[in-house]
Amino acid sequence: MYADDIQIYLDFNPTIPCDAECCLFRLSNCIQDVQTWMLANKLMLNENKTEFFIASSPYHSKRLQLLTLTIGNTTINPVSSVRNLGVTFDNSISMSQHVTGLCRSINYHIRNITMIRKYLDYDTCHSVVRALVLSRLDYFNSLLTGLKQHDLNRLQKL
Repeated sequence: MYADDIQIYLDFNPTIPCDAECCLFRLSNCIQDVQTWMLANKLMLNENKTEFFIASSPYHSKRLQLLTLTIGNTTINPVSSVRNLGVTFDNSISMSQHVTGLCRSINYHIRNITMIRKYLDYDTCHSVVRALVLSRLDYFNSLLTGLKQHDLNRLQKL
C-alpha cells in the first residue's frame, strides 16, 4: 500500500433490486471526484490498478459478481479477494484464503527453523519461533472468530 492508495467503503441492501446499481453509481461518482482532486494536485489515478470488491453472503454472491464498475472509459470487474494490511478477505468473508496463506507462511518458517534448530540454544529458538510463527498467528486473530471447523483444524495442526 502506498501513500496515495485509497479505499472507499459503501454498503447496500442486496434484497432491494436497484440498490447495488445505485451504490455502484455513487462509487463511480466518488472515484471521479477523487480523480478530479488528484489531477488538481498533480497526481494520477491508475485505472489499470483500480479494483473493487463486493462482500456478501453466498446466497447473493453469484448475482453480485456480475456487476461492473465504470470509471471513465474503463470497465472494472469485481475481484474475488482483496488483501488489506496483510489479511486476505474473500467475497464471502469466510477467511479460508487467509488461513491458506497463513498456513503456508507458518509452515515455511517452521521448516526453516527446523533446518537451523541444531545451531540454536533454547532461548534463541524460542525467540525465533515467537517472532516468525506466533506473531503471524496472533496478527489480527480476532478476525478468525467464527471460523469454519475445517479452517480451524488447519490452524490447530500447526
